[in-house]
Amino acid sequence: MRDLSSFLISLAVFATGVALPACSHSPTVPTQPVTITLRPNQSRAVGGITIRFVGVTSDTRCPGDALCIQPGDVSVELEFMLGSQRATFELLLADTTKRSRTIGDYRVELEAVAPYPFLSLPAIEPDDYRISLIVSAS
Repeated sequence: MRDLSSFLISLAVFATGVALPACSHSPTVPTQPVTITLRPNQSRAVGGITIRFVGVTSDTRCPGDALCIQPGDVSVELEFMLGSQRATFELLLADTTKRSRTIGDYRVELEAVAPYPFLSLPAIEPDDYRISLIVSAS
């Protein structure tokens, strides 16, 4: 019985020693992707990063009630603060190479921009925009 107890204790110590190095991410980085929605000039902290939606810099999306040769794109300006680091840059929704950005241990992806333009509706005012971002570990 003593050999079985020693074996189980040894196994538990070994398993704990193997599992600990697997936790290599910072404890503030989300372990699962987090979706946030922001309006212009709104900020939100996710873990150790703060993201501010500065605004839409360009919206050339084809209106929903029009026929277009190209679909267009929408560009948003974001400001990121991570510790003493501060960066401002643009993300584009349709251009998959410019849809996300990595800052430190964080990956931020532009998921959606609303509202969608329609010719039959009034022009979208800058403060009416809302964006959805996915924040995850890089």
